Amino acid sequence: MLPVAITGSNEVLVQGSSFPRRRPLTIRFGPSFRLLDRHADGSKVTNQEATDAVMLRIAEMLPESMWGAYAPMHDDPRLRQLVAPQEAPAGVI
Repeated sequence: MLPVAITGSNEVLVQGSSFPRRRPLTIRFGPSFRLLDRHADGSKVTNQEATDAVMLRIAEMLPESMWGAYAPMHDDPRLRQLVAPQEAPAGVI
């Protein structure tokens, strides 16, 4: 997976507006990772745990004020164990 965080999009199409406005956007690409399907103890990863692990990786690329519901999960070791760095295939930079 390749996490992508976009900021500034809330300024482009303001609620009630018919047309998008020109505003700066920031798009950040995080390092790719592989989502594991089992915990270290062998138990299956739930859909919610997988979603939380992915969203946590995205939230970490945003300003801390935008972490929202994922702020309390920042130090959750169980979620951190669900992602493994993914090596690029041979010949890919």
